[in-house]
Amino acid sequence: MLNAYKKYWKNYFNFKDSSSRSDYWWLILANVIIFTILLIFSIIAIIAVFPSFLEAISGSSIASKSSSNSSSVWIFGSLLIAVILFVFANIIPAISLGVRRVRDTGLSPWWYLISVLSTILYYLEQSTKQSWLSGLSIILQIIMLVIFLFPTKYFHKNK
Repeated sequence: MLNAYKKYWKNYFNFKDSSSRSDYWWLILANVIIFTILLIFSIIAIIAVFPSFLEAISGSSIASKSSSNSSSVWIFGSLLIAVILFVFANIIPAISLGVRRVRDTGLSPWWYLISVLSTILYYLEQSTKQSWLSGLSIILQIIMLVIFLFPTKYFHKNK
């Protein structure tokens, strides 16, 4: 997993080569683990910074005994910045990894545009409340998942 993660950052702007299934899925696992850890710490920080939030959710007065202080706010702000930086730092290498993975299956890298279209449809659905766009986005995501699952040169061999 560490080797795949190193390759991910080393190939930050590499849109030309290919990426194996194992490299792709190890990286996905690593990013899910990192994001989950950041999310857990963020939730803890939110509860520490906003004790009334905990009180509103639980309905108890336990939270009112704690007070938010400047260190809690600093920790929450730092975690928020870390999450934002993590997400933005991963945009370009995630796209390049996806393009390389599609290329590895034997398809044209242009097939990766399905992922881009899926993301656009998701945000379009959020703003227009057209539920059919969400369904179409899910279908496109499933297509990309299936493509990412194919072995190396699968489509090249079957032409």
